[in-house]
Amino acid sequence: MPEPNSMVLFWITAFCCLGIATSENPGFQTRITAAGLNYANKEAIVQLSKSVRGQKINVPPGKAGPVSYSITDAEITEFSPPSSSSLKPIAGSGLKWSASDIGLAMSGRFRYSFRKIIKISDHGSFDISVSGVSFSVQVDLVSMPYTPLWCSTYSDSLIALIFLFLNGMDTNGRPSIRAGPCTSDIGSVSIKFHGRWAWAYNLFRRQFEKKIQRLLKEKMCILISHSLNTDAEKSLSLLKVTLGIGEMLELSYKLTRPPQFTSDYMETYHKGEIDWKSAPAPPPFRAPSLPPWKDTSRMMYLWVSDFMMNSLFYQAQQHNLLSYNLTAQDLPENAQGVLNTTCTSSLCIGNLIPELNKYPSCQLELQMRSTKMPQISVVNGSIETKMAGLIALYVRPMKTSSTLYFKPGEKENPVLGRLKSSTKTFGDFIFTMNANMTVTGQISVAEKVMHYKVTNMTITASLQNSTIPNVTERALNFLIKNAVERFIQPSIDFLGKKGIRLPLGKMSLKNAKLVLLKDAFVIATDLVYHTED
Repeated sequence: MPEPNSMVLFWITAFCCLGIATSENPGFQTRITAAGLNYANKEAIVQLSKSVRGQKINVPPGKAGPVSYSITDAEITEFSPPSSSSLKPIAGSGLKWSASDIGLAMSGRFRYSFRKIIKISDHGSFDISVSGVSFSVQVDLVSMPYTPLWCSTYSDSLIALIFLFLNGMDTNGRPSIRAGPCTSDIGSVSIKFHGRWAWAYNLFRRQFEKKIQRLLKEKMCILISHSLNTDAEKSLSLLKVTLGIGEMLELSYKLTRPPQFTSDYMETYHKGEIDWKSAPAPPPFRAPSLPPWKDTSRMMYLWVSDFMMNSLFYQAQQHNLLSYNLTAQDLPENAQGVLNTTCTSSLCIGNLIPELNKYPSCQLELQMRSTKMPQISVVNGSIETKMAGLIALYVRPMKTSSTLYFKPGEKENPVLGRLKSSTKTFGDFIFTMNANMTVTGQISVAEKVMHYKVTNMTITASLQNSTIPNVTERALNFLIKNAVERFIQPSIDFLGKKGIRLPLGKMSLKNAKLVLLKDAFVIATDLVYHTED
């Protein structure tokens, strides 16, 4: 499969984040600093150097007066990367890409015919070397109506990997790249002909070289502008604006407003909202303002608002995903007896609620469901999640339990599984209790994975109704303590240790620092691009 045009690839990667949507507080924000852009430029030049060598150059046949000519098998044989290059933000405008002292060599075959009185024709080969090539181009950003197109982004492109969440397009506008002012220069051109009459052609090569030098200088900015205005613009229109989360949810990351540029960095602002895939509907709350952050010493900064997770909880609550049937099979093997009605050890619910003796050789099942949307927030340097729900207890014969869609460890990413029982319970109802849970924890990020660790978990419960008498607070606390210590917290820590793999493609984070702020957290990081992953 042929390599994509390197210049097109570079500009797609550098601007895949651009788009227009309605103005609102973002749920997700990025800052790419001058250091990040400089790193992107260096890696882009490396990739450009690799892909340019061996590229075929299509030169259409032409005619100059009575001379008809054609050039075939034209190929770039050598490419010398620029001695200096840069990709810099321009305050209030866009980016400026410049490079100097580029060199390249190419070879090919030619054929010509000349007809005046008699016909003269010949063919041969040629070698051309060009040195001292330089250019500087500014990229302006505009918006225009669009027709939605959907496909995958370039998986190998550098900034596309940095900005996997940052592609933006919506019904009000889409990202569009336009080449601004451009200058170019060609230092020198050398050509050598090979063939029967090569000695004669080489006598006039200086004239050929001057003409080629003039043509290349004229064409350089035209080629760059075409790459931006046509090729990159076309490819940019194919970028995604959503990221699937399991089978039912998706993350929308269209822009809430145009990107902003200063002399030190560029910033993009994204919706960061998780919706129900088949019927997207916004939550009845808005994202809060993201906290400011002045540091620009790292390559990239990512703000993630608690709005993103709260929108996930809203959709989960609306579509009845937050329910789970806890059975003895969910507990460690040495603790499964705690839910027995007939006890063989002291650590057993049957000892605390003697009335359960009328259900001999049975086990309790805890049907848990959320009664209102959980809330997540940053409090005192920790991530705090508050939940409220009902826990209904049923009794059923041993070795009988509901069939579940989800058990920890069964899926590659269990957090995205559906936590809902797929069958009805036919056991005898015992009692129901109201429960309120607060979970605090810490998040961390390493290379490509974000981790979570529970630091504290508390649950309070109160009896709502019961079919048996004398259900004591001690019995309720026993159930809650064992549910938390033996299942709920280990399950959360299991998922948190496995973590969520960030969709960075061939990028990984280096020297990453995660800072918790009001209503959000910020990841400050450098980046490493891996050519092989």
